[in-house]
Amino acid sequence: MKRWLKRIGIVLIALILLVYVIPTDYTPVIPQSPYVNSRFIAVGDNITLHTQIVDTDKTQGKVLLIHGFMASTYSYRDVIPQLASAGYAVVAVDLPSFGYSTKSTSAELTQANYAKWLSQLMSTLDDEWDDDRPWKVVGHSMGASTSITLAENSPQKIESLTLIAPAISQGNPSIGWLLYTPIGQGLKVALRYALLTPSNFKSLLTGAMRRPPLDDEVEGYLKPFQVQGAIDALVRYVQTAKNTTLSDVELSLPIYVLWGEEDTWVPIENLVDIEAKLNVVGIKRYPNAGHLPHETEATFTSDLLALWAIEQP
Repeated sequence: MKRWLKRIGIVLIALILLVYVIPTDYTPVIPQSPYVNSRFIAVGDNITLHTQIVDTDKTQGKVLLIHGFMASTYSYRDVIPQLASAGYAVVAVDLPSFGYSTKSTSAELTQANYAKWLSQLMSTLDDEWDDDRPWKVVGHSMGASTSITLAENSPQKIESLTLIAPAISQGNPSIGWLLYTPIGQGLKVALRYALLTPSNFKSLLTGAMRRPPLDDEVEGYLKPFQVQGAIDALVRYVQTAKNTTLSDVELSLPIYVLWGEEDTWVPIENLVDIEAKLNVVGIKRYPNAGHLPHETEATFTSDLLALWAIEQP
């Protein structure tokens, strides 16, 4: 019996050592210009944000677009040009650890820090444009948590919030500490060789979109995770993430909500709690949509503009 326990112990030690030996990083570096309208902006704390900016017209104001978990500015690919055509300066941003922003392994990737860095981004652009009008902020899923944190911390900079399938009713599971153990290194190996694959992303997007994604859509989501530092940064996010929920904020500014009724990731039933807590002045429900109505619904941008046109009391 003791001999078998010894053998099992040796095997376990070998497996633990193995996950630290297997390379988990990717070879490609973050491209200098991932998109034609890409721009990298430093915001302090050794953080540089990748943005997509279209600012040819600011007659209607300024819009900041914040993506959800495992997404990037790519998720707003159809919304950006339509809002720009409607007269807005449009800024879509990658949150650190996602997209092409800094792949940090030392920063605390909490919503409070995300909000701090976005506030600095907005101030930088306000100074550059000599435009101190408040912003419309749009946040999807996890990005809705970023949005309400930003509004709580910098209310003078924000005109309204638009929340798409907002994940703001639940906190974070307290498992981050586990990823400081060999489990975290094992997760890096799994991400590199088993999880961050086209087939897995196709399956995830099928569930989120409620339809099979196109090959270009799978590539658009997956590509930012296949650059140097991406896996370490993603694990760092899980280690340090801290969500902001409804119970954490007191907001009086106008809130607009857009949601797919077939969303199985963040159920639309959460809307009841959101309406009870926030100043919701406009709602658009999509009967056949899932978690990504801004990508799957052809009328999304026009619906958004119609909500924004609602006269405030």
